[in-house]
Amino acid sequence: MPEDKEATDDQKDPFALNISWCFGFNKEVGVMNISPNSSKKLILYAAGHTGIIYDFINNTQTLLQGHTSNITCIAASGNKRWVALGDNGPDNMISIWDTTSGTPIRNIFDVGGVMSLAISNDARYVAMISSLNNEFIIWDWTSENDEPLFRKELDANPQSFLTFNPENSSELASNSLHEVIFYHFDDKNLTVHIPDLPEKDFNKPIGNFSQTAFKPGSTEALAGSKDGSVTVFDNDGLAENGAYKRVLKLVKLIDDPITVVTNFEDLVAVGSKDGAVRFYDSH
Repeated sequence: MPEDKEATDDQKDPFALNISWCFGFNKEVGVMNISPNSSKKLILYAAGHTGIIYDFINNTQTLLQGHTSNITCIAASGNKRWVALGDNGPDNMISIWDTTSGTPIRNIFDVGGVMSLAISNDARYVAMISSLNNEFIIWDWTSENDEPLFRKELDANPQSFLTFNPENSSELASNSLHEVIFYHFDDKNLTVHIPDLPEKDFNKPIGNFSQTAFKPGSTEALAGSKDGSVTVFDNDGLAENGAYKRVLKLVKLIDDPITVVTNFEDLVAVGSKDGAVRFYDSH
């Protein structure tokens, strides 16, 4: 009887398929610029349960696979080296990747479904809002401990957006359509504060929030609204930490709904439904 030859990988599993290219993207997740410098042009987006890093210069895709459900959130560190993906399926998880090699560095399992996700500017912390019970959870993912630093179920509407203060990794903000929440943590405590929205003081409705960003070089935060205005928050008097903010003023910027508010170097970038991106200085 002839001697059996060692089967090749294809012969071992003739039905296995490997993804070579992905077309399209999930517009609900969005697209993120993760170019580390001017010599590289990279973007991160999601298609189904795959994260994709597209290299414009070389016309290549790095496929970030491992999620078993559609990816719902993406996030990146300040230096763009580390990215996180989150999903909302039965076997939900957060995966953290090194963009220089396209390899997974860490997975955090059974997080309760990821509704919003953020990585701190220094890449030390990853935080999320759970879609299961609207719970805020934060980890020091660089440590060997799998347990979160803090977790807090929020007495608020589902928070669709979450971000770190790029100048202070111990401060975060999240928002729903109807409120903005500020967070501060240290070695022992987590502070969660929901400022009142004094509509009577401003003689106009406050809300319909889309995204929130911290204003560079200050203690202020800006929440964009669908009426084209931003609500400006600042520290409340002698507050013990940056979570205790109050509404300072309303500023009408444009007539179209604001869909994106984010930091760009020392500027604030605002994207709107009319397709324009506008940049504002700290004044």
